[in-house]
Amino acid sequence: MAEGRLCWLHLSDLRLPAEPSAGWRELDGLLCDSLCARPERLERIDLVLLSGSIALTGSSDCDAEVDRFLERVLAALGPQSDPDRKPLVVPVPGDSDVAPLTEDEALDYAAFDRYGVTEDPHSKALRKRLC
Repeated sequence: MAEGRLCWLHLSDLRLPAEPSAGWRELDGLLCDSLCARPERLERIDLVLLSGSIALTGSSDCDAEVDRFLERVLAALGPQSDPDRKPLVVPVPGDSDVAPLTEDEALDYAAFDRYGVTEDPHSKALRKRLC
């Protein structure tokens, strides 16, 4: 990091699919090319912030594509001035990054939303497990 400066890359609302289309792969390539060609004053990136809906869904297939995408981005950033210090990657997941509840889980939550927690020990235990 330059004296008193933090260089960071912010990518938001990517919605990476499990199987990228040709158009998405082209966009991915353009992004990586522009990172490789960034100005010398941005030689070092200290932080990569991924925010919003990073993946299209909360599935493990989409998570795997996010991992592959991040590897490509970090590779495009190239060697840093200090090779032992890689950029800090900070994900801020959005709603699409969370796997949806199963029907049973949704019913459990709905019951708590409608009726609240009672003093019943079974309800307390279930609430503790869910929340």
